[in-house]
Amino acid sequence: IKFKQNRKNSIFLRGNHEQLFLDTFEQLSRDNHQADDTGSLSVEAQIWLQNGGIDTLSTYGVSNLSQVSAAIPVSHLEFIQSTESEFITEEFHFVHAGLLPEGMVWDEEEEGYDPRIWIREPFLSSKKLFNRKVVIFGHTPQLSGEPLVQRNKIGIDTGAVFGGPLTAVVLASDRPLTQQPYPHFIQVM
Repeated sequence: IKFKQNRKNSIFLRGNHEQLFLDTFEQLSRDNHQADDTGSLSVEAQIWLQNGGIDTLSTYGVSNLSQVSAAIPVSHLEFIQSTESEFITEEFHFVHAGLLPEGMVWDEEEEGYDPRIWIREPFLSSKKLFNRKVVIFGHTPQLSGEPLVQRNKIGIDTGAVFGGPLTAVVLASDRPLTQQPYPHFIQVM
């Protein structure tokens, strides 16, 4: 939040964990859950709780689900709500998970799932450019510890959650797509 306040031109992307948090927060606020009544939660809420949600809530001092609405500061909720599903420049398309290849249909779209937040396949195996842009994404850990670098995409999730390095990418955007000196990576162990 401080970073965003100090650097007004920063873009923060929404990923699956942020979306699950927002969905869970909405359900807990709406349904007024008592104590640890996880059995009546949606599948998405249960998934979030099992994948970092319980740890997240404990950092706010939440010991039971009835405390969630009061415990999360409004500024934190507003920050997560303000995240973007994508950021597009002339040469790059930044998303959390990936994009749906042109002409393909996302089966889960009807249920409200956004491919930019959730997709793995058929995005990962696609060799085509996405609107003549290189897609920069995370979401799918590269267990080798090295970024995935292909003509049409760069995957920078190098498995930090599993003890791998945390990777950032520096992109030069002053050259045509075909002449990019791909890319420069910064890794923190």
